[in-house]
Amino acid sequence: MTEPKDSHKARAILRSRKRGEWMFRLMGLGSVILASTILGWLLLSLISSGHNVFYQHSLDLKITLDRQSLFSQEVPSQQDIRAADYRAVIKTALEARFPRVQETDTKKELYALVSLPGASNAVRQYLSENMQTLSESRSIILPIPVSGPVDQYLKHDEGGVRVRQTMSAQQRIWINALIEKGDLKAHFNMRFFFAPDSPNAELAGIGSAFLGSLMAILIAYLVAAPIGLGAAIYLEEFAPKNRFTDIVEININNLAAVPPILFGLLGLFLFLELGGLPRAAPLVAGLVLALMALPTLIITTRAALRQVSQHRVDSALSLGASHMQALFHHKIPEAGPGILTGTILSMAQMLGEAAPLLLIGMVAYVSAPPSSLTDAASALPIQIFLWAENADHAWVERTAAAILVLLVMMTLLNLIAFIIRSRLERK
Repeated sequence: MTEPKDSHKARAILRSRKRGEWMFRLMGLGSVILASTILGWLLLSLISSGHNVFYQHSLDLKITLDRQSLFSQEVPSQQDIRAADYRAVIKTALEARFPRVQETDTKKELYALVSLPGASNAVRQYLSENMQTLSESRSIILPIPVSGPVDQYLKHDEGGVRVRQTMSAQQRIWINALIEKGDLKAHFNMRFFFAPDSPNAELAGIGSAFLGSLMAILIAYLVAAPIGLGAAIYLEEFAPKNRFTDIVEININNLAAVPPILFGLLGLFLFLELGGLPRAAPLVAGLVLALMALPTLIITTRAALRQVSQHRVDSALSLGASHMQALFHHKIPEAGPGILTGTILSMAQMLGEAAPLLLIGMVAYVSAPPSSLTDAASALPIQIFLWAENADHAWVERTAAAILVLLVMMTLLNLIAFIIRSRLERK
């Protein structure tokens, strides 16, 4: 018996479907592998470039502090302690460490081994904490931060040609002598996490920018969360379905796709020009980020409310509950995991935004952490932007390290959203 033609055709169709399904799975698997490879390459490049920032070298230097030569008063004030000339003390200590150095040019090379601003800050901090116990003269050993070129020279194991070119032969001899004596030590770089920005790479940190970002995100959450959630609940549950509400919904969806820099222009006009608020303030940054977060919050909240089964609401209404009771006792708690997840993820997105903050003046150099919501401040994405403009290898490493910190913060926010959503869904 011959097989019917329809059977051959059906088998060909089945083979074509299986081949198409196999190709679709293969393309999906390839997309996942490609995305994972790109992400892994990005993380590895950031880690390889920025891991050196998380430790730094210091020089244990014997310093002689003479109260009479440093201060004109017997009992110096905090202002006297801040204004004293500590660079001369550091230079004298370096000359005492290498007494054979006599020529002026050679002394300049010797002074370049340490970060004079960082060394002055270390001595100033010691005196601020121990002035009451300081006698007329005292010799102490303080860990002094080395200069940026020396730190790069030690971290890269004398490997880079550019790093070696920044050090003279005499400086390399001094460094090797200090290493043999055990005076040069590596330690965890706490300064990077808590210090403000600085013109010197070895002293620059993200502390001020991190605080500015934290204050801006907190303000954005406090402003955007109640307004966004209230608007979403009203539009979804109470607003009449007419042309006006349709226009509002269309505009909200369009605002979610507006480039962030346009929100910066809006904030520049509303808060700086009309409102008269100070430039580069965390308050203004938080308000601008709140404007950006509102469309996303409204859309995600409405989507979470729509996912709740209408049968639950109808059951509450059939038992005599009012619309408000059914909404706040049943529908919103059921939609709570989705609403909370959307809120946290929108705040995580705002944490990485830099474009709108550029237009409100946060691109300016800020050397001190903000003490109030109206003080000038920077933000972590802006700090990364400023450091990325410098091609020096030390700044490139700090840029990569700051990006890693920002990625960790955003990952933690996403992890918190996932954990909270899982726990609420189990309940």
